[in-house]
Amino acid sequence: MPGFTPLRRRAALKLVAAMPFALLAPLPALARAADADARRKINLAGGQAMLTQRMTRGALFAAVDVDAARHFRMMVTSAGLFSRTLRGLKSGDAELGLPVEGNPAVLESIAAVEEVWTIFSPILDAIEAAGRVSDTDIAMIAQLNLKALERCDATVTALVSEYAHKDIELGVAVSLSIAGRQRMLSQQMAKDAALLALGVEAEKTRSTLEKTAALFEASLGALIEGLPAVSLPPAPGNVRAKLLEAEEIWAAYGRAIRTVAQAGFASGFDLTAIATQADPMLARLDEVVTLYEQS
Repeated sequence: MPGFTPLRRRAALKLVAAMPFALLAPLPALARAADADARRKINLAGGQAMLTQRMTRGALFAAVDVDAARHFRMMVTSAGLFSRTLRGLKSGDAELGLPVEGNPAVLESIAAVEEVWTIFSPILDAIEAAGRVSDTDIAMIAQLNLKALERCDATVTALVSEYAHKDIELGVAVSLSIAGRQRMLSQQMAKDAALLALGVEAEKTRSTLEKTAALFEASLGALIEGLPAVSLPPAPGNVRAKLLEAEEIWAAYGRAIRTVAQAGFASGFDLTAIATQADPMLARLDEVVTLYEQS
């Protein structure tokens, strides 16, 4: 398969098995009555983590003038969807398929996201109003996106922990969590490449990008083949087909990411190549998450 020799796949699976995944601890299954709601919440809460990276990617790519108009719209659209979904996770949103949240632990986690968003959101609004991204904006969103990401991840953990009772298969919950994280990682890598282009904490960013690429590849292999050590089953046929498409995209995307990580710098040409692959990758992974949600 493109991108994975048998040796590399075995090494990737070992990496996933060694990762300290909070979401992958053995859990009972989700209650039947809440099954569909719980899957929807996990999907969209994971989507929030992805959006923290996508909106930041949009701002940073606009700042370095790589397909600036499209990336500026990406920032605005992603921020708007993040705001709506954050409200929906708490208060419900029928169009998004979200019921009102009543679990205290989950509500506490959502409140922590809201706390960061009250700082992050006005910065993005100011960028939109100004029509440009200043050096001060870059410094602030480079820090805030990580705080928002951390708290969104905590919300996913809270949802899985609090709604794990008795009916959804553990393997589905694990698959949904890892696939959702892959969506986020696909955008985080593009964002970090833009940070390198801007010279923001270059060595730290370069190291993070290298590790993220390894984790992404490891998790993709694990999703395809399964990993009993973390209760992850092999992908069913319809999901496997989409994951193999993602693997084909990764063959080119991974090369572009590793080129930047090894160099410690991203040119406009590098960022254009990365943007070309990052969006199809996200589309495939979103299809994977949807299939797991509906399985």
